[in-house]
Amino acid sequence: MKNNIKSLYLSIALCVLFFNKNSAAQDVEPPIKNKSFTLSLGYEKSYFKDVNYSQLNQQGNGAVLQFQFQKKLKSNAIFSGALDLPFAITKPKAADHFKAIQTIANIEIAYLKNVSLKNEKFQLYLGGQYHTYYHLVFYNGTESFTMFGTNGIDISAFLNYTFNDKQNISTKISLPIVAQLIRPPYTGWDKFITDNYQNIPKILTRGKIVSINKFFGVNFDLNYEYKYKAKRSVLINYGLRYYTTPEVKKSIVLNNQLNVGLIFKL
Repeated sequence: MKNNIKSLYLSIALCVLFFNKNSAAQDVEPPIKNKSFTLSLGYEKSYFKDVNYSQLNQQGNGAVLQFQFQKKLKSNAIFSGALDLPFAITKPKAADHFKAIQTIANIEIAYLKNVSLKNEKFQLYLGGQYHTYYHLVFYNGTESFTMFGTNGIDISAFLNYTFNDKQNISTKISLPIVAQLIRPPYTGWDKFITDNYQNIPKILTRGKIVSINKFFGVNFDLNYEYKYKAKRSVLINYGLRYYTTPEVKKSIVLNNQLNVGLIFKL
């Protein structure tokens, strides 16, 4: 009898242990993917006026290739990087003549810290970023050209809203506070450029340090993400870049982008 009772207790104990192990295995959630890589392709519409290049308002359109990387750190902060490479054909707004080639490069490396909010559907991040932006226009080869470039520091804010497990919308805005401003000489070309025409980095980093009293800029992104697989999402992005400065001669640059891409969770 005692042996039967011991066997019964032992069987119950083994069943309970087995059930607890199975329950624990089922309760373990899959690890959160804290890294992502995004590849996007889109369309860009640009407007600019650079009195050093032409008195006329210019407009252009073309394609843009975009790469993004994002990592959520253990501190719940975000480290991210982005590279935009638009290419467009520009011309005076009121004419079909004098078409030129427009090349743009936009590079951002950001560190943003999480700010706690009462509503869990919202996630707010504040911080700063290193930002490089170049807008280059070449007419008839190198007969005439202009450029607007900055290498500097922005203050940035990122806000994300989660609808459900599959959808979220986010926006990011950044404002430059100090930068190296690169503009062409009054004559378009000068001895420095002709002497260093094979050293492009040297030409593209000749500038002076300025703050918001000498130029103004704003960068804005609006993103919609739809997760269709555990590690895959579709991204729709609208981006806006606006810069203006009176340095050398007045220049205004406005770029609009609409991109569609894929997000890969790593």
